Amino acid sequence: MVVTASALQHGGRTGCSNALPLLARVQERLGLVIDALGQASCAAQGLPAPVTTSDRLRNSGHRVYLLVEPSARGGTVLGLLKVGFKQLFLRDGHGRLCQVRPLCLLDFYVHQSRQRKGYGRRLFDKMAQD
Repeated sequence: MVVTASALQHGGRTGCSNALPLLARVQERLGLVIDALGQASCAAQGLPAPVTTSDRLRNSGHRVYLLVEPSARGGTVLGLLKVGFKQLFLRDGHGRLCQVRPLCLLDFYVHQSRQRKGYGRRLFDKMAQD
């Protein structure tokens, strides 16, 4: 599953007024999942604050890839990979400063019970396909 800022935006109009409350609930739950994974990633990396939050994603052009294991209860989220374009300043072969805007890996997390089993690779492969 790929999540972009537009998936978390509140409001908007649809052809069915009954869809709005359902959409708001889905967006809220998706935000909670992203926040929980961001916290888990933060703890695993020993960071002082999460790199990934639903609020930050909502206000960015970043993409989050979620790895979901289907189950009878709807599925279990096993990991995330967040990418986005960043403005960087690098030196070329002649020592001159160059401005570039590459796609960067911004956050990556796989639940500890699923690490070293190929799940992270699946996230990277999906991101590379897109």
